[in-house]
Amino acid sequence: MEDKPLNFVTIFNEYMLLLLSYFVFLFSGYVPDAEIRYFFGWVYIGLLVFLIVVNLVAIGYKNYRWFMRYRELKELKKNVESQRAV
Repeated sequence: MEDKPLNFVTIFNEYMLLLLSYFVFLFSGYVPDAEIRYFFGWVYIGLLVFLIVVNLVAIGYKNYRWFMRYRELKELKKNVESQRAV
């Protein structure tokens, strides 16, 4: 990708996937206390929600930039057509 913020989101997704995959071991028999597994379950959910929010913001950013570019090109086309008519 050529966009720096979206590159950051891609790298962020990779690190979050790695971090969240480590949590799977905490839900197994390696952690005998159910309260600790319950706590880490909520931490897991919180990190997952954070990941989803970051990705939704990235999608909104990408759509906003696309829309602004679309408006710019539409206005440019309108100006070119009005200059041809003269």
